[in-house]
Amino acid sequence: MSESWDAYAALPRRVGHDSRTGRVVHLPPAYDDDAAAAFAALSPAPSLAAAIEPLLRDWMRAGLARGALPGRAEAGLWADALRHQAALRRGLPAEPLWHGPRGRERAWVLDLAAFVEPDQSVAAGALARAAAAAITALEIAGPPDPARPATVIPANLAGALMAAGVPYAWPEGRAMAAALLAVVLGGAAEASAALALRLGPCPAWCDRRTSVL
Repeated sequence: MSESWDAYAALPRRVGHDSRTGRVVHLPPAYDDDAAAAFAALSPAPSLAAAIEPLLRDWMRAGLARGALPGRAEAGLWADALRHQAALRRGLPAEPLWHGPRGRERAWVLDLAAFVEPDQSVAAGALARAAAAAITALEIAGPPDPARPATVIPANLAGALMAAGVPYAWPEGRAMAAALLAVVLGGAAEASAALALRLGPCPAWCDRRTSVL
């Protein structure tokens, strides 16, 4: 576990009402006090690495067994991508998946503001890859139930526009918002298509096509 997280320095943060006796969690610098408190509410683990690694191990085993991940090398790269998302607080599993990788509602939250660079440009490629990695995780994270959708949630749109210096009430803001969501949809759709090639198409697609599109 430690080798996988060596690139992300974990800092101790004390959470709780009492700053002297509260719980200490170790999180990367991207996690501010509010994020640390949210993490502590989600997981009893002492660190982000300790919380994420068991999920990744379970998902890798399930993904390789089902064929959702084509091989061990690809599985390792995919797990690294999810670690990177989590460490930078760009993307994390939604609350239900923290409590068990199977049989839960499948959703992943991407913080759009975390993909805006310091020069106010948008890391569009990283955003698309994050959405793709998330779709693969969500496909693996639950039992193979064709009636149960997986959802990638683009969050903090207003924060992303603010970080990019774009007024969200203006046409430029609306255009950028549409572009960001299109990047997420494109990355998710590409990953979904790749999964369909490996696993076969969703049997319930005809019933769900209208609502999805």
